[in-house]
Amino acid sequence: MEEWFQEGDLGRRCVKAFDRSTIKKEGFLDTQYVLDLLQHQMTKGGGYGFHLRIVMNAILWDEACSIKQWRMALTELLFAPSSAKGGLNGSPRES
Repeated sequence: MEEWFQEGDLGRRCVKAFDRSTIKKEGFLDTQYVLDLLQHQMTKGGGYGFHLRIVMNAILWDEACSIKQWRMALTELLFAPSSAKGGLNGSPRES
């Protein structure tokens, strides 16, 4: 698994995922440190694969939860009864 970051496009995809992540934007992790680990892993296979997989797992879970929350909010807006939060009487909006 250590070499996965060096093979194909995985390393570059991980950098892009980290760059767009809430985890980076909110400052939960030191950006430069994570990018240095990724770069080291991509170029030298430096034994940080486990650590980086944990970071990527957190990023992917955060994205999945954010998408789920967005979908739930949109569904509530579109399908809630009119008495609840200005919904549209249980039917989708017509174009």
